[in-house]
Amino acid sequence: MTEREFSILVKGMKSIYSSPSFIADKNAFDVWFSLLKDLEYMDCSRAIQKHMQTSEYQPTVATIRKIVAAFKDKDSAVPNEFFFNEIKSAVSKGIYYSESAFSDLSDISKQVVGSSDNLRAWAVMDSNEFNTVQKSYILKAVDKIRQNDAEMKTISPNLKDIFEQILKGLDEKEEEVKKIEGD
Repeated sequence: MTEREFSILVKGMKSIYSSPSFIADKNAFDVWFSLLKDLEYMDCSRAIQKHMQTSEYQPTVATIRKIVAAFKDKDSAVPNEFFFNEIKSAVSKGIYYSESAFSDLSDISKQVVGSSDNLRAWAVMDSNEFNTVQKSYILKAVDKIRQNDAEMKTISPNLKDIFEQILKGLDEKEEEVKKIEGD
């Protein structure tokens, strides 16, 4: 989105939210723009319009980013039960086909399962235990992954890059510690 497009959105917001402290000056405008400029103009406009129609409170950058992310999240309508059933189907392929079954899983299901070895272990599990205890674990894991994914979709790309650099640095430090300890 360009600065000019964003100024159109600000004019619209300021016509509804007349508080003098809402995007009060050029500095506030610049901060808001820097935090939203990676979004498409039309996506941001739709998000602001939705917020204006559904909330009596002025929006925040976080609110706008969450609404845009929700518009773009195609998997949000898929119930968590779908992923359990997908995993259950992969488990039913048994010990011998766990690698191909794992590779056929959706990204969320792969994150929950972790590896074909886990599928193999679940294949020998008692079916009642799998359908109760393991199902509970799987549904909670799916929910957590989806929450994390939704949160990450609201963060701007430059902030994601910073997070990735920090995580990479932590991984490198962990490797150094392992070398020092002799693992």
